[in-house]
Amino acid sequence: MNNDNDKLGQRKHEILLSAIENFIRLECPITSQNVQETTKSTVSTATLRNELNALEAMGFLKQLHTSGGRVPTTKAYKYYVSFLMKDLKFDASMLMEVKDKVGKKTAGLSDIMSQVAKIVSEATSYPTVVLMHGFNNLEIEGIKIIPLIESQMLVLIKTKLGMIKKEITIEATDEECKSACEYLDNNFRGKSIGEMLSKISSVNSNLQNQLNSFQTVFNFLIAGLAQFASEQMKIEENGVSQMISDINPKNLEETKKVISAFEDKEAMKSVLEKKSDEEISFVFGDDEKSMDGCALIRAPIKLDGKEVATVGVFGPERLDYAKVASALKILSTELSSIKKQKGE
Repeated sequence: MNNDNDKLGQRKHEILLSAIENFIRLECPITSQNVQETTKSTVSTATLRNELNALEAMGFLKQLHTSGGRVPTTKAYKYYVSFLMKDLKFDASMLMEVKDKVGKKTAGLSDIMSQVAKIVSEATSYPTVVLMHGFNNLEIEGIKIIPLIESQMLVLIKTKLGMIKKEITIEATDEECKSACEYLDNNFRGKSIGEMLSKISSVNSNLQNQLNSFQTVFNFLIAGLAQFASEQMKIEENGVSQMISDINPKNLEETKKVISAFEDKEAMKSVLEKKSDEEISFVFGDDEKSMDGCALIRAPIKLDGKEVATVGVFGPERLDYAKVASALKILSTELSSIKKQKGE
C-alpha cells in the first residue's frame, strides 16, 4: 500500500479517503461536487473532476453508469483500511463491557463465545462470528466428572478462557468416574487440552491393567470433547436482522450478498481458519469467491501467545471499517490482558 500512497500524492490521498468515508456513510455516488462539499475544499470542481478521473484510471474508483457518479473499488477499500489501521481509537464503554462479560472464570466457554459475538455485533451493527479453532491450546486449570442419572455424566473442565461443560452417556460406576477424575486432574492440570487428549491414548495402551477400570471413561471423554470442539462456531445474527430492517432500494443487492455469504457456514469457517500475521486482518470479495461484494474483518483471540479463536465481522464492502476494527482491537487486547492476569 505504501507504493500506492506514493503514487497518489497528498491531494489524491485526501480526496480518496474523504470520498470513501462519505460513500460508507451516505451511499451516495462520488462526484466532484459532493467531494468539494464534504471536504470544504477551495479547489475547483474542474480540478477535483480531474483528480477523480485519475483515481478511476488508477483503479480506486469505478463508474456504475456512464452518466452516474463513481463508487470505491475493492482496491480503494484496501487502501483505506491500510491507512485506517495506523491510528485506531478505543471505545472506553465497550472496553468496560468486555471486562464485565468475560471476566468470570466460572462462565461456560460456549456462553463466553456467544457473549463475545454479541458484544461485537452490538458494537458494530454487523453480523459476527466467533470460531474456536485453537481448542487444543486451552490450558486446563481443573477437571471434575459428576455422575447425574441413568448413565449420564457431566464433565467440567476449567480453562483460562472459561468452563467447558459437556454431558456424556457412559456405562461406568460412580467409583470409576471418581478414579478417572482424580487421575485426570492430578496428571493434566496445567497442561493443554491437546496434551491431555494425546497422552490419554498412550496411557490407555501403556497402563492397560492399572487403568482398565476407567478406560471407558477416557474413551467417552475423548469423544465428548471432540464433539464439543466441532460445535464451537458461535454466530450472532442480530447484525443480519439490523441489515434487513435497514434495507432500501440502494443497498438491497449488497445486503443479499452479505446474507448469502453469511449463510454459507462452511465457506465462512474456511475463511476464518486461514492464518494471518496481522493483528487485525481484512478479507475482500476478490480474495474469496464466496464473499463477492462483501468484506470480513477478523481478529485472533490469544492465550499465552497461542491462538484459540478468531472473531470475524461480515458486511458489505462499504462497512464502517473504523468502528469494526476498533471494536475487534479492543476485544483481542482485553481478552489477552484478562487471561494474563488470571494466569499469574
